[in-house]
Amino acid sequence: MIDRVIAAGKKNDTASVTKLVKKANAMDTKRKRIFYKLGATSCG
Repeated sequence: MIDRVIAAGKKNDTASVTKLVKKANAMDTKRKRIFYKLGATSCG
């Protein structure tokens, strides 16, 4: 995902950067919910 953000940034494609960052944030939120449901309370 980060590679796609960087590539869009190099092209000055702010719309794509914004879209990709929103998608990455949503994925992170989902990841956190899943980890919490599995009992993970901290990273490490």
